[in-house]
Amino acid sequence: MTDATSTSESSINAGGITPAQALLAKHEAAEKAKHIPAEYHKASVEDVVEDTDLVDGKGKALAPPDVAGSDINGIHKSNGDVSELSETAKGKRKAPDAPSKANVLDTQSEELFPSLGGGPKARVPPGAGAWGKQKAAPSPRMAPNGNTNGLPSLPSAISSGRSTPLSGAATPASPTSHTAQRKTAPSVVSLPGRYTQQLILLNSEIDRSRSLQSILDDIKRKLRVEIQTRETVMQGHGSLTFTVSGQGEQVKQAVSRISKELTSRQKLKIEVPSSVRMHIIGKGGKKVDEIIKRTGAKVIVGKADVAPTGLEEDDFSTATVEIEGDAIATRNARDEIMKIVDAHAVKSNLRLRNIPPEFFPFLAGPHNSELKKMEENKDVQITIPPFHMWQHQPPPRPSRPNERPDFVPHPDMHIQIVGDRADAQEARAKMEQMAEELRQQLVLREQTFLRGQHQFIVGERGLSPHDFLEETGCIVILPPHHTDTEDVTIIGPPDKIAGGLDRATALASELLSASVDPRKNIMNAPSGADAHARALSQYFAARGLEEEFQRVHNAHVVFPVSTDTSENWDIFARDKMNLPKARADLIEIIRAHPPSRLTLVEVDPFFHPHLQEQCAHAVRNDFGVHMIIPQDEDSNQVMLVYEGPESGNPSFRMPRQRPSATEIATFEEALHQARNQILSIIGDQDISIQQVEIPQK
Repeated sequence: MTDATSTSESSINAGGITPAQALLAKHEAAEKAKHIPAEYHKASVEDVVEDTDLVDGKGKALAPPDVAGSDINGIHKSNGDVSELSETAKGKRKAPDAPSKANVLDTQSEELFPSLGGGPKARVPPGAGAWGKQKAAPSPRMAPNGNTNGLPSLPSAISSGRSTPLSGAATPASPTSHTAQRKTAPSVVSLPGRYTQQLILLNSEIDRSRSLQSILDDIKRKLRVEIQTRETVMQGHGSLTFTVSGQGEQVKQAVSRISKELTSRQKLKIEVPSSVRMHIIGKGGKKVDEIIKRTGAKVIVGKADVAPTGLEEDDFSTATVEIEGDAIATRNARDEIMKIVDAHAVKSNLRLRNIPPEFFPFLAGPHNSELKKMEENKDVQITIPPFHMWQHQPPPRPSRPNERPDFVPHPDMHIQIVGDRADAQEARAKMEQMAEELRQQLVLREQTFLRGQHQFIVGERGLSPHDFLEETGCIVILPPHHTDTEDVTIIGPPDKIAGGLDRATALASELLSASVDPRKNIMNAPSGADAHARALSQYFAARGLEEEFQRVHNAHVVFPVSTDTSENWDIFARDKMNLPKARADLIEIIRAHPPSRLTLVEVDPFFHPHLQEQCAHAVRNDFGVHMIIPQDEDSNQVMLVYEGPESGNPSFRMPRQRPSATEIATFEEALHQARNQILSIIGDQDISIQQVEIPQK
């Protein structure tokens, strides 16, 4: 039987059948022979390895298991113990070297318990996974606005303008990102697709009539999100912070519901430049409709207002935008509108017409110290005109001693502010506030000084106005040169006004003074001594005699400015030795210019510019005559003075000797020829005036 069986097995193997088919044939042959071995009735369970599983991690086929110790058909002759497996079974089952731990649950197994995304992750060898090689999880998608989950960002007042997941919060991340943060990041379980967003509401915005907890519970139940609340402080105001976690879309809806259901209806008004109004509305109202649709707020753009009093109409014409909705909606709408304003608003150019010039030095501060503070760290430039001499209107005179002066703005002197619109508005508000405070604080006192002493109090020959303000806390306002008044005005706070008066008096009294009456040294003047004295003072001032005296004698000559009356000429000097010398020199100059050396020609002011351009140079070169055109447009007196051949010389110096009879004749002849040439050039002075109506365009 054995030989027959062996012969049969050999024939079967030779036929290329599998071991299983050989085993089946063996059983069939044994049954036919009625000689079935007992061990064949002992059933056992064996692991059979599929052919497709016999590959390594790189996809290469593995060698078939060792079948040594089996019979020709690969069947192990067992003694009936199920623990004994055939060599074929041993090849099919992976036999560990150490004692088997198949019954121990390995919680650290990456195959049995895949990582959920948080904490350090053990490196899995290639091919060791239960399903072979796996692709890395994709990184979180970056939205166009830079947010991690693509949710729209909230305004700055809400969660600091962030809708991105907070630091340390559960956010989806790629394995590489966790590996990079393994050493420094805390061990936080991060669930894929989970997002966190904060909403900060001021206590004043929350509607206390509604139940906070019931609303939050309803939102958590319906949207399946987690909501945590805590009391916080934002910009010095009490607030409540809501932290919402969950799926991205649910978090967004939850934040919107919290704002809508917990906050009272918000109303907001903002002022925008009228030039930007059209950009907010858009063509056919398209832009404002988009803002309403995106934010959910009600937006109404009003008409442009009239510019506030004291400002240029084009500089500060504004329109009012009204916004209404819940907290998030109003803030989002406001932010979108302000972005449009920032994109289209040009730099502001303001002129403050409602501030009196007497306030200018106080607003600027000593050496512009206050002005520099307002410009510091601001995109704005402020120009405050200097003011220490009034022009068209003197400072107000109170009717009572203790009455506050009523300062009024000047029609032509304004403060100018140029720069960023917001910074310009802030500077304007600051200046108007300071001006109102000055109006309630400042007092005024007047003191009479000789006109010649005015220039030595403040100005080019006196103390700097900035130094006077820094030293006394007061300002000095001088009268203009074309007036006859001797009143000097001191303005300052009540507790400093006395010190300002004392300092002005001390400055005026520091110089010694002397006077000269020119009329006593004028003889035989055809138009009178007064007229000739006034003409001489104009001529001496025009030819720079004051500068010559200051250079030669270290003294100052002050000529009267009035053309109606004749006054004494004042001389000031700090050295008492220089004063007599300067006075004697001035008298010699007066005597060296008798009436025969000077003449007046009446010429209509219409021809004055022509004389200045065409005749002045000619009469000087041809006749040695200097011509002076009056500065007053209403005066028709053109002055001719004989100076001789040195008239055009830059180093010309005033004569000091009385002329002889021969020299006087030379004066008269030269003046006569110059006068005739002037009249021949201008011809007939019969000027007619006719009004012509020009039609409007």
